[in-house]
Amino acid sequence: MIVRLLLVLLLAGLSFGQSHPSWWTYASPEATALAGIQWDRLESSHSSGAIAGELWGAGSLGFPDLDCVTHARQILISSPALLGTVVGSFSAATVQSQAAAKGLTRARYHGVDLFIAPDKDTLSLARINDQLVLVGQVRTLQETIDRSVDPTKRAYSPLLARAAKFAAQDLWVVATHLPDSLGSRFVPKDIVADVFEGPVPVGKKESEPTIREAEVVKPQVAKPQVAKIEVRTQAADVKKTEVPPAPITPVLPVAKPEPPKPVEPQIIRIFGLDDGPREIVMPRD
Repeated sequence: MIVRLLLVLLLAGLSFGQSHPSWWTYASPEATALAGIQWDRLESSHSSGAIAGELWGAGSLGFPDLDCVTHARQILISSPALLGTVVGSFSAATVQSQAAAKGLTRARYHGVDLFIAPDKDTLSLARINDQLVLVGQVRTLQETIDRSVDPTKRAYSPLLARAAKFAAQDLWVVATHLPDSLGSRFVPKDIVADVFEGPVPVGKKESEPTIREAEVVKPQVAKPQVAKIEVRTQAADVKKTEVPPAPITPVLPVAKPEPPKPVEPQIIRIFGLDDGPREIVMPRD
């Protein structure tokens, strides 16, 4: 009993680690954005119509409109080289009958059933097993299958580790930058950022009309910078020139003229006279 309890606690502890589901490894290794959807929770929410509109139908990502796909449990999308990894119920007979009804053509590639869409606006489908299908362009599906069967070609997106902590969220996005062709479909407002990762607010079930707030959003928004240099462009040559400060002319104090000194009278003194020295005052001009 104690051993069983310890095992349960160990497994619970592992579930809180930064690990992701193994089926996520089908995501494109060159992905610049990932989006995760717990569709079995959101299908009955107020946001279901908006999210479905981004997946199926005109102007959407082009997921094939098969009943087994539209009622899937979980969806992971990576881009560019758009690839959807879908978890649900996909028996061979179910997928084949629904694909044929929608005009998809069956083919085989490395032992995997492909169902090729008849037009370029709809993605094709690869059935991996009874619980997993891949959705994408035929070439993308073939490259993904190649990586899965050839160990020398296996590679994994570094975004998977960053996304692991959001695996239990209803809807989340991790992107190296925004705007992004995939991430911007699900982020509910215009954001320009170097990095974006976190859950996206969505409506709850019809009986719970409140909106859940996003728990972690870490956009690193580029701030405008005040230019301190003047940029001059001549043909293809761009030079950056420091703007010299404007010359400053010093203001010198103006000296007041001194008033003229009064003219003193000239006095002539004569010495050696019998009656003593004598002064003669000369008249002014």
